[in-house]
Amino acid sequence: MTTDEKISAACRTAMQAELSAPAELRIREAIQDELSRVNDAPPKPIMTIREVAAYLRVNADVVAESLHEVPCFEFGGQILFRNEAVDAWIARREKKFAYDVMEFDAHHELLPRPRAVTPATTNA
Repeated sequence: MTTDEKISAACRTAMQAELSAPAELRIREAIQDELSRVNDAPPKPIMTIREVAAYLRVNADVVAESLHEVPCFEFGGQILFRNEAVDAWIARREKKFAYDVMEFDAHHELLPRPRAVTPATTNA
């Protein structure tokens, strides 16, 4: 049974009023199978919207709505992404995010500051 078939069967079972223990186990197994398949697969040099979404662990709609931002190209009627370009885009976003957090923190004290260590006093 393929992962898609397992997920479809699990969804049909989940539509029932109550889940039996075996049904819940089937759902858990299907989800674990799908997650391990997605997480263990090495990224491809060229990816589709769905593959980029799985790589980024977001919904494909999020990627589709961000096409103006994520480097991509059209070929054969499909939107495609080079893995190297997506990785470079991620690196740029990481740097910008770190800078934005530092700037915001400088004005709002978002991150906890280390406390000054004071010597403990003893009652002698």
